[in-house]
Amino acid sequence: MRHRAVPVPTIPPLGAGPRPRWSVMIPTCNDADLLPRALRSVLEQDPGPDQMQIQVVDDASDDADVAALVRELAGDRVEVHRHPRRGGAPANFTACARRSRGRWVHILHADDFVLPGFYDAYAAHLDAHPAAMAVSRSWFVDAEEHRHGLSGPLAARDGYLVDAERILALDNPVNFVAVVVAREQFERLGGFRPDLVHA
Repeated sequence: MRHRAVPVPTIPPLGAGPRPRWSVMIPTCNDADLLPRALRSVLEQDPGPDQMQIQVVDDASDDADVAALVRELAGDRVEVHRHPRRGGAPANFTACARRSRGRWVHILHADDFVLPGFYDAYAAHLDAHPAAMAVSRSWFVDAEEHRHGLSGPLAARDGYLVDAERILALDNPVNFVAVVVAREQFERLGGFRPDLVHA
C-alpha cells in the first residue's frame, strides 16, 4: 500500500510595510485555567505594539469566553481570533503562523510560559547569529510551576547547533516553547501538517 503524501499548508507572504520584530502567537483550546499565566509571562516583557504583536488564537474553546478573559487581563493590548469551529492543534498552529506579522514568530502554547528576559535574550542572540530558527533549553514544570527537569543539552559552536539535522531527527531535545522561527521560513516551507499531530 502506498502512502499518500499530505500537502503542507501554505503560509502566504506579507506585503510591504512596517513589521514588528516579534509575533507572539498563543494557540489555545479549553485552557482557561492556564492561559492567564502564559499571557502574563509575555506581557511582563512586552516592548510595545511596534515591536511585538501578541495574539491569542482560540480553537473554538467551550470552557470560557476567551475574548473576555484576555480583555480582562490585557485590555485591548492583545488581539484575539476565534475559529468558528474546532480544527485541531496542527490547524491552529498553522493559523498562528498565517496570522503573524512579525519577523520572528513564537508560537507559545497556552499551557506554557516564558521566563523573564526570554525575548531580549533571543533578540541579542539573533542579532549576533543570523539564523532561520533559534532554540534553547527549557524547563519541565507542573501547574504549580515546580521544576521537574531540564530539556536535553544542545551542543553549540559559535552560537549554532552542532550536527543539528542528526540531533533533531534522532533524539529531538528541543521543546516547542523554546523555538522561534523567522516568518520568511514559514512562507518558504509552509505550516503544520495535519497528519503529524505532535511533530
